[in-house]
Amino acid sequence: MEKDAERFTPEFDHNKKELQQMINDGTLNSPSKMVRNKLAGFVSRKVLIAKGLNIKKKPDMYGE
Repeated sequence: MEKDAERFTPEFDHNKKELQQMINDGTLNSPSKMVRNKLAGFVSRKVLIAKGLNIKKKPDMYGE
């Protein structure tokens, strides 16, 4: 992510496609779709934080 920061956006689907392309190119190893999707979500959240955009916090199950 640090090497290709301009490659990623706050959009999950875009990041998922970019990660899949990196997997296909051999730049990145991912054992499963689930791991790829978790990485895409992580990258999306990090981009949001880095750009200072508003992040909506999900309510937890305890109402906090």
